[in-house]
Amino acid sequence: MQNLDGKKTQLDDDAEIYKVGAERSDNKSAGQHWKELDTKGKWQYFANYYLVYVVAILAGVFFLAYILYSALRPKPKELGYIVILDCELNTNKADAYFQNVTKELGYTTKEATITLNTGLSSAQHMIADTQALSTYFFAGTVDVLITKKEIIGRYAQIDILYDIRDILPDDIKAALKEEDYFTYHFVPDVHAAADAVERDIVVGICIDGLPLIEETKYVDGATNYVWSFVRSGDGVKTGDSFRILRSLLGLPQVEQE
Repeated sequence: MQNLDGKKTQLDDDAEIYKVGAERSDNKSAGQHWKELDTKGKWQYFANYYLVYVVAILAGVFFLAYILYSALRPKPKELGYIVILDCELNTNKADAYFQNVTKELGYTTKEATITLNTGLSSAQHMIADTQALSTYFFAGTVDVLITKKEIIGRYAQIDILYDIRDILPDDIKAALKEEDYFTYHFVPDVHAAADAVERDIVVGICIDGLPLIEETKYVDGATNYVWSFVRSGDGVKTGDSFRILRSLLGLPQVEQE
């Protein structure tokens, strides 16, 4: 091959540099280029130009699928929300205990749950805890309050706890002794309702000695815990709080409350 000056060059007549238009390999369509590649070349071409986009699209699809699944899957039934105020129990053991209660009531842990809140304190300087508990009461979140004898009067005084004589099923009453009940002497104060009168209120059941306490407490001696039912919660209305209590007391379940 000669150049314009008539000198010979090292290039052949069909060298790429002399091709024009569609004859040049860099002017071939993507489809033509793809057909000419072997298997390894096709994979490399795909990895260079498309793999990142495919991975991003698949990640987006999986993320949307997870969001839809989370939103549409059946939520576990809430059997009860229990607050243990000033908790002196091993929380892992207590959680495991209530998971077993859930199973005893005929549910798997995916079908139903008992929520245990052990992180709140009754100390006067723990203002955030006090406000949080008040919010839970107001919202109807809490079904059962477990707290110490010396503290429970604070909540009985503001009339958020049931007098359990009015609500306990007969089979639970029959299983309890007189000394199992905790009575609070209510004296109306400036915050009490206008028709409130001085009286004794049976606000809870003393639960020291039950397996729930004996098998999970990390302190020596009595915890002085009292089990009480919160008026604003749904547990008494649905009967679930009684079913949980029966399990704790070792009583057989009944068909209807």
